[in-house]
Amino acid sequence: LREAVRARWAKFVHASIALLLITGSINFAILAIPPKIKPLPYHPIFGVKLLAAFAVFFIASALMSRGPGFAGIRAKRAKWLGILLALGGIIVLLSGILNQVRTTQAVFRG
Repeated sequence: LREAVRARWAKFVHASIALLLITGSINFAILAIPPKIKPLPYHPIFGVKLLAAFAVFFIASALMSRGPGFAGIRAKRAKWLGILLALGGIIVLLSGILNQVRTTQAVFRG
């Protein structure tokens, strides 16, 4: 049963990772390439969010893998799912902070 569920969710996880990487890259390019925001404090917060997202991608992929290299992670599935959820919460929190930074900077540019 677990293998059947894993096979279905693996496709969803990989598609979601690809979609998030594409949309995140486009969003960052729109804001940062032609500087529409001040680099500080936006870039450091974005960097932490990006690292947390990569950790989420790694853990989700490890939980969905079949290979023996990630057997230790799969064996402690509950622990890693908790870490995954905590990182997801941090990412949502950082997204809200980044939205406030963009909004505040737009008001001051005026």
